[in-house]
Amino acid sequence: MGTKLIESKAELDELLAKSKVLTYDQAQAMHVYIWKTYGQANDMTGGYVDSQDMVALLKKPTKATARTAYINQICYWFQEGPERDTKHRVEDTFDLLETLDRDPILKTIYRRVVWGK
Repeated sequence: MGTKLIESKAELDELLAKSKVLTYDQAQAMHVYIWKTYGQANDMTGGYVDSQDMVALLKKPTKATARTAYINQICYWFQEGPERDTKHRVEDTFDLLETLDRDPILKTIYRRVVWGK
């Protein structure tokens, strides 16, 4: 069935209000939103080695470990932007600040995950 895609900032705010500490469900919903809306992070097997997350999950297959993997990947996405060959990429540039201004859901995710607010 999968995680439902967040469709509004109000929906995300309601999800985040459930806990001050970022939960597995919150991290998963944010990850799904970014990956489905913008595409995966650029260079997931180069600059960011996602296999490290997979090894951790195999050693300790818990929601806490998966939550950490989601957060790591979200932070990396904000560092690198979307994969260069996705439809959301404009030429070879990605302006995070411009995108945050246009997308209040992404801005809320950025503030919560990267800034911890």
